[in-house]
Amino acid sequence: MNTIQMIDNSDIANISMTPVVVNPVGKKLTERVSSILDNAHGATALALIGEKGTIGKLARAKCADQGVMGLIQHASNNNYRPLAEWLAVKLNGSVVVRTRAEYEYLPSLLDMKIMDAESKGSIAGGKLADKLRGIRSDIVEIQSHAQALFNEKRAAIEARKAEALALADDVIDA
Repeated sequence: MNTIQMIDNSDIANISMTPVVVNPVGKKLTERVSSILDNAHGATALALIGEKGTIGKLARAKCADQGVMGLIQHASNNNYRPLAEWLAVKLNGSVVVRTRAEYEYLPSLLDMKIMDAESKGSIAGGKLADKLRGIRSDIVEIQSHAQALFNEKRAAIEARKAEALALADDVIDA
């Protein structure tokens, strides 16, 4: 059952309105919609997923990109659940990732599945192997981006620590 939450008058005082200007760029529909969705809020793309045609395709692509970025963000914070869920859906089976070692082992796990599919020698085995190769390359790309993001965070933390130590030394010297 769908319910609609009513806003009482006390909540209206907490709502702030800012002017919004959205200027699509381009002559063709695809260019105009793409220019809007490139900088659009995630909720906008989610709301447009159900649309047919070009608008729906671009909205689904934007949501997929945001989803992959979310997987990368979570993996860089050692939260492997979203990645494991994504992989379980792609593989149509169970996936267990309990530690960083198991996370780093995922490409090797997929290599074993690829070899198993290729050993069957059938057309279906070849198609499965191709699908698994695509999934493996996605995993490797996600892992490399997550590692880069992790390294950026680590460098920022180290810079803040160095800055704090320098500030503390200045305070002690004064």
